[in-house]
Amino acid sequence: MDMTYQFAWKEGETAFYIDAFDYRYAAKNGNLSWRINNPGLVKHHCRYAKKNGSIGAWEKFAIFSNPHQGHQALNEWLHSKTMLQCDLHGVAKHYQISSPEQFVQALAASSKIPPKTKLRDLTQSEFDALLSSIEKLCGFSRVGSEEFYLLPKIAAKIECPDKEDLYLVGKDITLTQDEAIKWIVSHKLDAVEDDRKKTKRYALIATIIYLVLFPFLFMFAATSIMIFDSPSMSVPFGLSIIFLCFCVPLSIPFTFYFVWSRYSQGEYKKSRQFCLLPLYIAMIAFAYNALVDTFLH
Repeated sequence: MDMTYQFAWKEGETAFYIDAFDYRYAAKNGNLSWRINNPGLVKHHCRYAKKNGSIGAWEKFAIFSNPHQGHQALNEWLHSKTMLQCDLHGVAKHYQISSPEQFVQALAASSKIPPKTKLRDLTQSEFDALLSSIEKLCGFSRVGSEEFYLLPKIAAKIECPDKEDLYLVGKDITLTQDEAIKWIVSHKLDAVEDDRKKTKRYALIATIIYLVLFPFLFMFAATSIMIFDSPSMSVPFGLSIIFLCFCVPLSIPFTFYFVWSRYSQGEYKKSRQFCLLPLYIAMIAFAYNALVDTFLH
C-alpha cells in the first residue's frame, strides 16, 4: 500500500481507500496497524498525524496512505517536547492506559532500554530500537491473511429480453443482480456511493440551511425576553426559557466545527449526527417551554 490516497475510512473490519481517480481499494484481515498504514497506532487527533498526511480515522487511530507516513508520525510524536520528558512508563500509558506495566515490560525487553530511561537521553540507535519495538508490539507485521485489492466497478448493464439482465464488471465478468449484490455485500464490488460523499452532501446541506436560518433564529431568541410580559412567569422559569432559545442559534457555529472536523478526520457517522445538533436543542427548548406553560396554567 505505497500509493497516495485521498481519503480512507472504516467500514466493519475493513479499511477503504479512495485514490485521486475515485477508485476504491479495500484492506482486509491482518493486523489493524497494517490495514491502516499506522505502524505505531498514532491517534488521529495527534497533530503529528495530520502533519504527516492522515487521510481518515479508524475509531481513535489515524489512517495513512502508506506506512512511511505512519512511521514518521510516530517518530515525530516521540520527539515532541512532552514525550522527550517521559520514560517508557509514559509511553506505555498511551497504549495501555489500564495496565501500562505489562506494555512497559514488553517494550523494555524488546528494545533493551531500561524502563526508567528518559527518551531525551536515548542515543539514535536506541531511539530506532524503541520505534521498532513499539511497531512490533502494535502488531505491524504480516500474518499471512492480509488482503488489499482494487474494487472493480460495474461498467454496464446488459439487458436480456428473454432472461435476467446481467451486469458487466470490468471487461469480461458478467453477474446477475443477486450475484452483484453478494459481491457488494462482501466488499468485492464498488457499486455504491461511499460514506464520504454522502456525508459531504449532508454537511453542505446542513451548512447552507443553518447559515440561512441563523439570523432569523437569533432574532427569535432575542424576542424571547418578552416572555416576562406574562404576569404568571417566574424569573427562574423565564431565564431558563430565554437561555434555551439562545442556545439554538448559538449551537450553529459549534455544529459547523464538529460537522467539518469530524468529516476531515474520517468520522463520517459522527459528522452526520452533528448535523442535527441545532434541531435537537430546538426540540428540547420547545418541549421545555410547553412543560413550563402547562405547569403555570
